[in-house]
Amino acid sequence: MPSRVDTTPVSTYRDSLYRHAIRGLFYGENSVEPGPDANEALAEIPEGMDGAALEVRGNQEFSENRLLDSIATFTQAVLLDPNSPQGYEGLGTALAAKGRSSEALACFRTALRLDPTR
Repeated sequence: MPSRVDTTPVSTYRDSLYRHAIRGLFYGENSVEPGPDANEALAEIPEGMDGAALEVRGNQEFSENRLLDSIATFTQAVLLDPNSPQGYEGLGTALAAKGRSSEALACFRTALRLDPTR
């Protein structure tokens, strides 16, 4: 029996929120890289925020179980500082908690590539 795709308005809305949260990044099998819409996503980052401040905010949102907010914030952190393994690790943790295991694994692999001691 073929699996059904949930196309209810709630499901469609949740999918659009998720797509917006990860906007700006491309998830490959073994890495995460800036995507074609990275500049648009960077333009949405509040003035004066840096990668480290966004990582702190993403961790706070994660601790409050605001997973989509945490994913969006860690995405911004990674876009601002693509050499920070902490950003990828936080993003991977939030994605895993949301059930997005393949994207989470790509984040963890990217963090390990940047800092093999993690």
